[in-house]
Amino acid sequence: MLDFDIINKMYPKAFVKYIGWLNSKIPKNGRSIYFSDSYLYYDKGTTTSIFNNNARDLFDFFDDYNIHIEVYKEQVLGNDTHYERWCFDIGLIISKGYVNRRLAEGAAFKQGFRILNKQL
Repeated sequence: MLDFDIINKMYPKAFVKYIGWLNSKIPKNGRSIYFSDSYLYYDKGTTTSIFNNNARDLFDFFDDYNIHIEVYKEQVLGNDTHYERWCFDIGLIISKGYVNRRLAEGAAFKQGFRILNKQL
């Protein structure tokens, strides 16, 4: 969905906030999430594994910073047929034309990181 290495390079201040936000949401018993070699890792104290986050975390993260992301399906009418496309909006930014939800969410989250980075 997202290339965190690119997000980290393009929007470093926002990405640091995301890692901090993730760490504030997990138990405080010595565990932490950190970024290395293009992946998020989950340190359990004695072992480390790749952390599999999900899109719900990103929606919640941006909500906490008052960046509201909406992803929805829209019917696009043509001359003879219609088709469905996934869209997103973030305030005044509205996009159309993604063939699946995953692509629309990825593009929306990139915009969210861009907006947050500008605010910081």
